[in-house]
Amino acid sequence: MSDARACFRCGETGHISRDCTAVSTDSRTCFHCGEAGHISRDCPKERAQRQTVVKTCYNCGSELHISRECPNPPSGTERRTCYNCGKAGHLSRDCPKERNNKACYNCGEEGHVSRDCTKEHKE
Repeated sequence: MSDARACFRCGETGHISRDCTAVSTDSRTCFHCGEAGHISRDCPKERAQRQTVVKTCYNCGSELHISRECPNPPSGTERRTCYNCGKAGHLSRDCPKERNNKACYNCGEEGHVSRDCTKEHKE
């Protein structure tokens, strides 16, 4: 699977829609009314005329609210994955599993991490 992202306007890779030279067909879909041809900020319909588009919360999967309105948002560490062991719920600096390949981002030496480095920090 390629890491290249496709342009939202033409579908080609190698550029983003802001830099796209293709003629716009304006096939975007409005988040408010669900119709193609415009985006929500340009919606011509009055608020009362807009159909309800199903919204899904990215935190809990509920269709009753969106993530910023979630009554039970996860704490910061619940969303993150530890780079050391790959498990969710903690960061690598708090990982109970021993790191075999500690490397300092400040001095480049192995055996410690930058927060424990005794050398002067690079700018």
